[in-house]
Amino acid sequence: MNRQVTSQKEILKVCREMIVSNQSLNLRQIAARLNVAVGSIYHYFPSKTELMNATVESVWMEIFEDYGQHRSFKGIRECVEWLFDCLNKADRQYAGFLSLHGQMLTQMASSQKLDDEDAKVSEQKMSQSLHWLLNPLKQVIDQDPAFQRQHQNENWSSEDYARTLLTLILSSFLLKTIDEPTILRFIEYGAGFQK
Repeated sequence: MNRQVTSQKEILKVCREMIVSNQSLNLRQIAARLNVAVGSIYHYFPSKTELMNATVESVWMEIFEDYGQHRSFKGIRECVEWLFDCLNKADRQYAGFLSLHGQMLTQMASSQKLDDEDAKVSEQKMSQSLHWLLNPLKQVIDQDPAFQRQHQNENWSSEDYARTLLTLILSSFLLKTIDEPTILRFIEYGAGFQK
């Protein structure tokens, strides 16, 4: 076990492989798979929380591999369909990842073990992950004249609506309580958006 890990990339690749095979991220198992000492993992990730955050972020980056490219949508429906496609891809490639991510967030929120700095970093990483989902929704809502007309005199901002819609979309994966067609009907008939 004297081999040096050459990069964070190697460690994160192993972590993603472990998620694909439904294994929990255990530092000893990660080190064993890389044939290195656990200390080598800590060299790149000073805490398990940082490793978990980086792993989650790397999965999201893989799911949204084209995120850096400018995307334009004809309307909110197209954007929601794209989000569902991305989330379905994630669910196929990383079965149970969305549920795991939800559980991790719950554990982080309720854990007394995280110090303030770890909690702050975890919150920032989660915000960044949600931003990848939220930003395209907010942009397409901002550009929708029907939404602007219907909600101009209300305290219902495009960000509020995007967050609510994202919550519905994510709950459709995590809780299996509603499906994509229901969300699309909600958009078209209940929210005043153009088709």
